[in-house]
Amino acid sequence: MTPASQYSLIDNNTFGFDVVAEAFIRTQCLEEVQEAILWARESKQPVFPLGGGSNLVLTRNLPGLTIQQCNADITVDEETIETILIKASAGVVWHELVQYCVKHNYYGIENLALIPGNVGAAPIQNIGAYGVELADTLERVDFIATDTGHTHSVTADECALAYRDSRFKGEWHRRVIITAIHLRLRKRRCFSLGYGDLGERLGNIHTDDLTLQHVCDAVCQIRRQKLPDPTHLGNAGSFFKNPCVTSAQLEALHARYPTLPSYPLDDGHFKIPAAWLVDHAGWKGRRFGDVGVHQHQAIVLVNYGQGSGGDILALAARIKADIQERFAITLEIEPVVV
Repeated sequence: MTPASQYSLIDNNTFGFDVVAEAFIRTQCLEEVQEAILWARESKQPVFPLGGGSNLVLTRNLPGLTIQQCNADITVDEETIETILIKASAGVVWHELVQYCVKHNYYGIENLALIPGNVGAAPIQNIGAYGVELADTLERVDFIATDTGHTHSVTADECALAYRDSRFKGEWHRRVIITAIHLRLRKRRCFSLGYGDLGERLGNIHTDDLTLQHVCDAVCQIRRQKLPDPTHLGNAGSFFKNPCVTSAQLEALHARYPTLPSYPLDDGHFKIPAAWLVDHAGWKGRRFGDVGVHQHQAIVLVNYGQGSGGDILALAARIKADIQERFAITLEIEPVVV
């Protein structure tokens, strides 16, 4: 194998940051990933797995070998009367997997339509939207250990999936390359429409007539209205996680901000929309040089063309400090920073 040298990643990250990979290769199958890892080990080079680059802030050129998987297989592992277990390779575009499931009437991930990126990145931050998370359907994850090149398969429980978090962001970070995921989906009608404005959007459709395509289309419409298209304006989607507070913290906040929205969690905490905090603090629509906060979505930071990862992180730090001072809440960054 012969990786490309000094490869520009400007078209491989949705912020559009102009950084370079020291060595870069695209793989088409599991064996090619293992071959690439072997090449890096023999060359004593670090390995960096790159998916769609949609949840990533690149702050510097990448040393070593960057591997981008392009294998896009979707297969059926097993099927019962009630459920089907499908396997999707890491290189599958996430939204194309959603469309595949909608077409075949497999229920469970339709609320996750139009989330950017590839399948291989989905377990890393346990992607979620409109009351649904990957954890709801994930059964197993296949990966290769970068130190040995050996393949492994772990259960969803072993991945320790949490709100936009997993072991892939923690102790397994940069130590494994995800090659496939296995999802357990339902074959009978089952919708999740209780979160946000999704139910309202579908309210004119009788329950008996509602289809997966209706839900998928509604989610896509909402996302397109709220989030900028990264092909036109560089961004990584939601930049801050929704913070969680205790009931005592929420009571104190409501005393000062009666309109502050909140959502109860199973553990007794409450989730607060980060977008409300950032918007209420006056950051929405503000621009600083070639980076800024989107005019319609307060938790989306954008690159207007010539901004850098460092510029985005500097802006994020200013926002975090302001939110901490105003609300005594610490915002966490959602994308992976490299």
